[in-house]
Amino acid sequence: MVINIADNKNLRIEYSNHEEMYRLNEYFTREKRNARFKKDRNSIVKFFRTNNTIPIQLWEDVKKLCITNGFEYKFEEENKMFRDYEVSFVVDWCKKQIKGTEYSEFDMDDTYLTVYKIIVNRYGRLDLSVSYGKSVVLYLASKFLIDHKEESRIMILEPKPQLSSQLLGEFAGLHKHGFLPFSVWKAGTKMKDTPIVITNFQLAVNLPSSLLELMTMTMCDECHFSSAPSYKIIITEKCKNVKSTIGVTGSLLEDDSAEDFSVKCVSGGTLKTVTKREVIDAGRASDGIISFIHLDYVPTYEKASIVSRRYDERISKLISVDLECEDILKYDWRIKVLAKFAVRNALTKGNGMVLFRKVRGGYAMKFIEYMKAIDK
Repeated sequence: MVINIADNKNLRIEYSNHEEMYRLNEYFTREKRNARFKKDRNSIVKFFRTNNTIPIQLWEDVKKLCITNGFEYKFEEENKMFRDYEVSFVVDWCKKQIKGTEYSEFDMDDTYLTVYKIIVNRYGRLDLSVSYGKSVVLYLASKFLIDHKEESRIMILEPKPQLSSQLLGEFAGLHKHGFLPFSVWKAGTKMKDTPIVITNFQLAVNLPSSLLELMTMTMCDECHFSSAPSYKIIITEKCKNVKSTIGVTGSLLEDDSAEDFSVKCVSGGTLKTVTKREVIDAGRASDGIISFIHLDYVPTYEKASIVSRRYDERISKLISVDLECEDILKYDWRIKVLAKFAVRNALTKGNGMVLFRKVRGGYAMKFIEYMKAIDK
């Protein structure tokens, strides 16, 4: 099997025999996640096309197929999938950028290695748990590639307009010196010409191709949303000069489904996975403990009337719930038990959170007053 780069978007596969052709078609034909409920032609997606091309982001899957089946393959241009940088060079550069920021007090070595993976791999996705610091990773990676002239224009895609402004604010907090090379493209505002643009996919899909053709790289934040058709239009059709695609998320579902492969087609194979447990063990997130306590919130003789009211067809469900809440608020002994538990938990565990469905009628203030009255 011979693998060649057809263009910026596709690989061309030249198979040697019918078995290789059969395996290629079989492996790159995927069912959608809901296919078991609705069997039709729309539930099947073929990623290996009739003209023997395949999205370039799936190059590692082609190699995996060859190795698993014992096929000989030749990919002379494989070095074009990477950039050549030493780990120490990237780490030292990242430390200089972080110096003087709030992150300089933390151990960021693993973050720097994650940035290195983005820099040396032209295609890929990273599954980084919440609290890992995706914003820092995106900031360092995008700025490195611009500063070292690896890319001339980078577009960071967000799923929502609000996240674009939020990410720019986080970038501004990290950027301490010189011109800020970032800007946000939003509907109704002037679009600034900066090396790194942050925007949402709803706006990007409606922008003229002449504008998006300036981009040489895309980064998809929350890339688990990128199986949507709009992302394919943006990255494969409008951004014609893009030669590198990266995706970052904290909610990646790798199940080899058609949706999973669609996400790969706009980012690439998985470069790194960081679980929530790893983040907690590294001290970058709290080890949350959820406790449930069942309390008899009303006297026994009133329970029967409350239960019968729940199933009374003459009373709306919403009204019955409101009436039940009012019954709960009548008895202060219950809130005293909760206050004691909250204080004891805070003293032994260090912190805690108490959630109420409703706090009307001064219930929250009562709770606070009872906690203050407890002898600590």
